[in-house]
Amino acid sequence: MSAWCLGGLVVMVAGLHGAESKAAPASAPQATPAVPTAVAPAPSGQAIQPPRPVQLEEPEHPSSLLKIGVDGDAIIVCSVDEQGGVVDAKVKSSTLPEFGESARAAVFKWKFEPGLRDGRPARFELEMPFTFKIVPAGRLEELAGRKVFETISTPIVPAEELRDWPIPREPTWPRYPEKLKGTGIEGKAVVAFVIDQEGRTVNPKLIKTTHAEFILPAMVTVLRMNFAPVKVKNKPVCVGMRVQFNFSEKDDPAG
Repeated sequence: MSAWCLGGLVVMVAGLHGAESKAAPASAPQATPAVPTAVAPAPSGQAIQPPRPVQLEEPEHPSSLLKIGVDGDAIIVCSVDEQGGVVDAKVKSSTLPEFGESARAAVFKWKFEPGLRDGRPARFELEMPFTFKIVPAGRLEELAGRKVFETISTPIVPAEELRDWPIPREPTWPRYPEKLKGTGIEGKAVVAFVIDQEGRTVNPKLIKTTHAEFILPAMVTVLRMNFAPVKVKNKPVCVGMRVQFNFSEKDDPAG
């Protein structure tokens, strides 16, 4: 459900489900995919264009390893069909089996722009490296200038159940990643978060993105949003919602 759109950059979408942001993590895990590469080289003289990911699903950092602070890597080999769907995926290697299992499960949710051989859609095998790294909450707190993860014990009201959709006091847009400038890459990132009883945004969680470089600016932008406290029956409540950021260099607020 869309609620607002400013400058083609920000679109509020459906609210939070269940307990997505009730627990306050000690750190924010990230599983960052590298650029997929074709496994088999092209036959001599054949023009190929490998599939390009257009929707990524971030793997979950395995909870058993997150608790003890273990980082790791995994390499997945997957088959992408002529329609851009993942039809098979295998773990080529992983520092621990849990990382491989998590990455493989996520890959099946990826969507690709179909690859081409001599201008025609074709099936490809891709090799996809993933890096699982625990980003200390302190890093996000440093960028936001405040505490960002809280344990919320009161019920979280989904935004779509409210009479009026919460709107930030001031419009806030993400910066286009410096690393991608000049590439022409466009995409989006969806972040779930909670508006606490004081109107602050807390407990950000990445839901999906089309490019790993959009993750940090999307998370930081959410944390810079500020809302009027939301009230139900004249009592402040916590509200769960999601925001979609659309990234395009031509719309970069920094110019």
